[in-house]
Amino acid sequence: KTYEGTFTIPYGVTTIGDNAFRSCRSLTGITIPDSVTIIEREAFSGCRSLTGIIIPAGVSSLGNGTFSHCTSLKTITIPDGVTQIGTYIFDSCTAMTAITIPDSVTRILDIAFWYCTSLTDVYFTGTQAQWNAITIGAYYNDCLTNATLHCLCATLPESLHPYLSNSDDFYLYAHPNASAALKVTFSSDTSFERGFDYLYITDSTGKETRYTGTDLAGAEIVLPGTTFTLEFTSDGSVTDYGFRITSIEAMSMEEYGQYMLLTDLKYALDGNAYTITGYTGPLTELTIPSEIDWYDVTRIGDNAFYNNSELTAVTIPDSIISIGDSAFYGCTRLTDVYFTGTEAQWNEVTIGSNNSCLTSATFHFAEPVYTAILTLPASLTTIEPEAFCGNSAIEAVYISYGCTSIGSRAFADCVNLRYVRVPISVTSIANDAFEGCGQVVVDWITE
Repeated sequence: KTYEGTFTIPYGVTTIGDNAFRSCRSLTGITIPDSVTIIEREAFSGCRSLTGIIIPAGVSSLGNGTFSHCTSLKTITIPDGVTQIGTYIFDSCTAMTAITIPDSVTRILDIAFWYCTSLTDVYFTGTQAQWNAITIGAYYNDCLTNATLHCLCATLPESLHPYLSNSDDFYLYAHPNASAALKVTFSSDTSFERGFDYLYITDSTGKETRYTGTDLAGAEIVLPGTTFTLEFTSDGSVTDYGFRITSIEAMSMEEYGQYMLLTDLKYALDGNAYTITGYTGPLTELTIPSEIDWYDVTRIGDNAFYNNSELTAVTIPDSIISIGDSAFYGCTRLTDVYFTGTEAQWNEVTIGSNNSCLTSATFHFAEPVYTAILTLPASLTTIEPEAFCGNSAIEAVYISYGCTSIGSRAFADCVNLRYVRVPISVTSIANDAFEGCGQVVVDWITE
């Protein structure tokens, strides 16, 4: 029978037999159920319009010539569990550019990849050492052996110890979890012959960094994305340990952003203090540091976060004394500002023009810390005029529920008074009750 277009094999089928879809030249797609465990000889041979196929994870055996002359097949992944790639299996798959081979494979027979003229990339789920241990037939497999090998390193990559002379090993690591970046830690004994042997690490953006000697001994590096490659090259030396990665941790966007904060944050030294001048990173919730290189951060400059429409929250340290014009202009999603000082300290910060996105956000202040607190008892219903006038020792006053009024100049000229907690039972406060106290925060307690 000839099949055209797309076809779905019903669930329950366990074996696709010899020549089952052979020469179905108009078959463009096929769905194989998870129940299939065996695909026999030349099952899809000559399916010239088949561009892709997903082989179920449970398939453990592929017959000789299974996909031969599938001239439109571009990529394919062989499932884990297959141990042998048979003869003629991909013969004349002229459009195939990439193949993924599992580390369960131990033999690749002669002529398996004959005339796979477009094959450029081979992805292997094991290590370079495991690939080297595979028996590959010497006849007509040049298209495979000449392609670029990428070892996906299901385990943490490491070289031989000591490494081989004149080695040129390639590793590709892909983390199984989605992440913004990877934190990679090397063993303390990682070392190469300085100036002769090198480890080239390329991150997912294409940035390549070269290491030699003990550059990576005990080092921790952070690489953006979820994949990276390592290329290790050596000359004739066999005296050095090589490299060993001890851990690879996935980092969230928040963790990566904080790690990269001082790279993405722009700042300038003005005398003995820093001014924040800009930010180019990905964080939507940003914490501005209180110091950089042991110098205080005291100012947020003009236009520092201009039109940063992704910023939703910002933490500002209490070292800040001024915020420039338009520093937060256009920060339309900014909803929360966390200030590490008290509200009284915030009120002393000079804020330039065009910062309504900042000033209209919800503010969160640090709880003030006081050493001289006056707590008035619940039995006190009225605070008499001038009751505590001129008492410079008082820093905070806690009034208990039950008090109903605060008389004239009750706390006048208490020059160190900064905070008064007032219960909802108070219904009358004299206009001059806190005269001469400077900036006092009156906190109404509703419970």
